[in-house]
Amino acid sequence: MSKSNDSFDPRHIVESHAAAVAAGLVDPADRAIRLAAYVGQKLRENIARCDRDLSRTHEGMWPQIREEQEAARADLQILEVVPALKASIMELGEVEVADIWMAYGNEDAEHGDD
Repeated sequence: MSKSNDSFDPRHIVESHAAAVAAGLVDPADRAIRLAAYVGQKLRENIARCDRDLSRTHEGMWPQIREEQEAARADLQILEVVPALKASIMELGEVEVADIWMAYGNEDAEHGDD
């Protein structure tokens, strides 16, 4: 996942959530949870897209695709270590999930259990 915007960096999200919870700040903690849901679904979409791309591209591209997929999996795992963040990813509304997945051109992939 691109680290061009720290607010979308899974480590930053986890740290922000932990700091907000430790300080008893509900609104910032909730914002981190909502952001984790969005970023987590975006990562899931990326993983699914890579699976699709692996089946549709020449094997010469596979190392690059697998590297991208592993990076997305690693970032998703960072978010899913925190139970509240994992739950937010799993519980994001169907419409929001569909919007995220369609925005990244993966309308033919199944959403979900990666």
